[in-house]
Amino acid sequence: LLPFPKVFARMHMTSSRNVLSIVVDRELSGNARGLRSLPPRFLAGIDAGGGPRDRGHVGTGELLLQLDSEMPAPAELRKLIADLSARLGESASQREVFLCCGGDAIISRVLLQLCRREAGRPSARLPEGAPLDVINECTQLLAELAMLDLQHAEALASRHELIGTLFLLMAEPQAVDAALTLAQELLSAGQDVFPLTAVPDLPGLIGRLSPRGLALVSRALAVLLAKSAEQGLDAFPAPECVEPDLCVVCANNAALLALPSFLARVVALLRLRSPPAGLWGHILGPGGALAQ
Repeated sequence: LLPFPKVFARMHMTSSRNVLSIVVDRELSGNARGLRSLPPRFLAGIDAGGGPRDRGHVGTGELLLQLDSEMPAPAELRKLIADLSARLGESASQREVFLCCGGDAIISRVLLQLCRREAGRPSARLPEGAPLDVINECTQLLAELAMLDLQHAEALASRHELIGTLFLLMAEPQAVDAALTLAQELLSAGQDVFPLTAVPDLPGLIGRLSPRGLALVSRALAVLLAKSAEQGLDAFPAPECVEPDLCVVCANNAALLALPSFLARVVALLRLRSPPAGLWGHILGPGGALAQ
């Protein structure tokens, strides 16, 4: 490990190497995510690639700083999220910069703020005028990260408030596709079973779903129940659960059984001779189940 002054001297002397690579190689913080604790001016200069940049180029680190400092105006927020999303698709090095700067955590916080899912102030509905295009962009960005690396999916899956928000978004026809994709990834990747108590007003949420919406949300619930079944395949049987001290799996089962007419509606869906209106388009579309 080089002394701190020598590292900075080497940064100035080496134009062909990426600043981020030098910092990570020398393990200044011992953890790449510790870069967020460095001075903002230093972080703003971190970017992928060692070649020359246009004079007007803004580094990925600086974009994330702008996004993390305060919620930008709607037009600026759209531009920032679109720019970050485009950069993630450019190269693995851009994704490395994004993740080392804590971009996944920043995007998660933005998503929760847009849905007004602040800690201690849960909301069962999106606020009026919520920017669904930006919400979808954030959700898709997180889904891409989750699908690229299981570790990122596991980290995101530990944020129960985020998954609860995804269930909220699944009740919105314009947001259900991206929300369902990310929810399925996180529910299957999580180390623990997700508790349905983290979904605000679950009975009201399920009750206002259309047949198509119920069919799509049922996919996420199927992943959750499959995860619960995996937990029950241990070598030693789990102790019997007795109310009110139920384990998460039993509490989830009880919550679903207590939903008014939930099972009856699911059985009715299974008896349909053709899928609910709009469901075939979802299945056959570019991101649909049969297209994957």
